[in-house]
Amino acid sequence: MPLLVTKAEKLADMFSLKGKVVVVTGASGPMGIGLESARACAELGADVALTYFSREESCIRNATELTESYGVKTKAYQCDIRSWSSVQKAVADVLSDFGQIDVFIANAGQATDSGVLDGSVESWEEVIQADLTGTFYCAKAVGTHFKSRGSGSFIITSSISGHIANFPQEQTCYNVAKAGCIHLAKSLANEWRDFARVNSVSPGYIETGLSDYVPAETKQTWRYMTPMGRVGEPKELKAIYAYLASDASSFTTGSDILVDGGYCYDPTGDENYRKQIIVDGTPCMVEVLDTAGQDEYTALRDLWIREGEAFLLVFSITSKNSFANVREYYQQIQDNKKSKVPLILVGNKWDLASTDREVSSQEAESLAKELNCTFIETSAKTGYNIDETFHDLIRSYRKHTAEQEQEAAEAAAVEAQKKEASQTDSGGLKKTGWRKRLSGFIKSIDKNKTG
Repeated sequence: MPLLVTKAEKLADMFSLKGKVVVVTGASGPMGIGLESARACAELGADVALTYFSREESCIRNATELTESYGVKTKAYQCDIRSWSSVQKAVADVLSDFGQIDVFIANAGQATDSGVLDGSVESWEEVIQADLTGTFYCAKAVGTHFKSRGSGSFIITSSISGHIANFPQEQTCYNVAKAGCIHLAKSLANEWRDFARVNSVSPGYIETGLSDYVPAETKQTWRYMTPMGRVGEPKELKAIYAYLASDASSFTTGSDILVDGGYCYDPTGDENYRKQIIVDGTPCMVEVLDTAGQDEYTALRDLWIREGEAFLLVFSITSKNSFANVREYYQQIQDNKKSKVPLILVGNKWDLASTDREVSSQEAESLAKELNCTFIETSAKTGYNIDETFHDLIRSYRKHTAEQEQEAAEAAAVEAQKKEASQTDSGGLKKTGWRKRLSGFIKSIDKNKTG
């Protein structure tokens, strides 16, 4: 029998969790995702069971704080998600104390700090056991109860690591486990379609305190690669867990919800923004910097520019604001590349017949002259008249670079010859050889005197 539509009509009633019991694993931290998801449910009226692995006092403190703040029933339970018997016992204890479980948030897990070659076999097995097999244990333990009641919501905390391979840190086993969690949720959503909803949440980089050991340079890279230019806070995930736990999501199952500041939306993979082209048999990575459409990617542009070999700096001829951004983008290229690169200033008119222009050709040509680059007016829809010009520009740049390298090599050779010549005396003997001969002559004189 299919799951029914929520009976609530008002949004507040759809989100209400009064009379429901929620279990949250991994909720013993002072500022983690587990605590904030538990807080969200308590705020909406749910009684909450929190689990911990080793931090009993901290978990009890969290439970007490929720009770005092929201007047709901709470309790802390020890649970090692790596152990099937431990998970079974925790679920049985919650049912004994609370009488039911309506929502189960499988949040507990384990991180890693090594790759496949650097890490041990034991480390791999531990992470897979905790993050993937442990989630399976939780599903199996509570699933029977959901089925007997004919309702339930199972929510898995996955990660952006289930969607991408994180950089620069190496954590293959964690990525594999989280990708498995996402597919576990989708598969369970199908398997449990008649009695429970199953979804996953994939947070991006969240400031939970667990990454305090990570070098500042690595964290800066994370921020660069996040379009919003920052990491998230646990409280920014509360609404997602509240939605999935409540009847507001009565038609949501098998979904994975990314909350990552845009990290997994990778515009760098879109041909509209970057493309590897072949010029005379040699590849070249072209980056398209659109002054009318990339304002939110200020941090990411540094990364794109560093990886790029040639650039199309695009503005809209129908937007003065877009044109005004050109100098800022150009300066960002100069700051990152430190040398001249192939660059074309492109006035995009979208439709060749467009007459709603705000930027004249004369203005654009004047700016291109100032920036010492080529200007072309074209349509981004078709790339009309741009390909050949860009290819010619790259050929010219490559030729100029080759000439510079040749000149540098010749200059080095001349310098080496001068150095060699400076070590030779007027008689054609190297000074070092001359000094050796003189030293030997003096020694022979001294020897003769002695004799």
